[in-house]
Amino acid sequence: MPMLPYHVPKTLKHLNVTSALTSVQELLPPLNGSLKKGECGRIGVVGGSPVYTGAPYFSAITALKVGCDMVHVFCPSEAANVIKGYSPELMVHPSYDNDAIAESLHRVDAFILGPGLGREEKTLSVVEFVVESARKKKIPCIVDADGLFLLAKNLNIIQGYEQAILTPNRSEFNRLYQSAFKVDKIDRAKIESGEAARELANHTGCTILQKGPHDVITNGEELCREESFGSPRRCGGQGDLLCGALAVFSYWAIRKNDPKPMISASIAASQLIRWAAKVSFEENGRSSTASDMIAEIPRLIRLCEP
Repeated sequence: MPMLPYHVPKTLKHLNVTSALTSVQELLPPLNGSLKKGECGRIGVVGGSPVYTGAPYFSAITALKVGCDMVHVFCPSEAANVIKGYSPELMVHPSYDNDAIAESLHRVDAFILGPGLGREEKTLSVVEFVVESARKKKIPCIVDADGLFLLAKNLNIIQGYEQAILTPNRSEFNRLYQSAFKVDKIDRAKIESGEAARELANHTGCTILQKGPHDVITNGEELCREESFGSPRRCGGQGDLLCGALAVFSYWAIRKNDPKPMISASIAASQLIRWAAKVSFEENGRSSTASDMIAEIPRLIRLCEP
């Protein structure tokens, strides 16, 4: 079934979007009428707290806009009604205890762990259970934000989990690296070359997507950089959007039998979110927000359709 003709918005006409998003194009499942509901992916987001309700929403809605079919959000009861109010398209579970997550495991193809989760000691058991459950099911688990903070306390939780992608920013990366190698400082040259990220990937057995001016992506063997320029504006929530895209792309890459699914998913997600930031800034300048970036994702995905 051919896609309907799509009018390219004026703001995108002068940007070489399609050629820049080749990694996204390669992962898109065909929409030819043969897929059933759920086959494009069911994502589970574990996060949120009374103060931080936006982060899990941003990850969840991005996953839907990228093209998954369903998203389950597991959050504390105090945050559930707020997140439900953001979008009726999300299935919000007012608990992230072990029983609530276990009951829905059969409905989840990839997890996002950490957005807005909080750093209370009790949430460490949540991190442990989600990682253990996802690992047993052999599905992707994207860990960010407070999930990374808690993992740094005990990296053994994630050790050897090949379907996991850790997405640290600079301070989160330093914390993880120092926890792994028991050092106070990291050689700046190692960080800039990507060698520090490679070492952390080898130590954990996970894929590392080290966020920065240029994203460094490595599974310990292969190392690559996504160097496309996004936006000079660094608004809050961009990391949450990245997690949403990563969860969907990692599931799609596995379904396509990609030989390096976590690497391919990381490159595609990095490209997409950088371009969403770029186009959003073109239109909104310094007023650009995460919500503006989300609004650009459907247009960018549509341009990638075969």
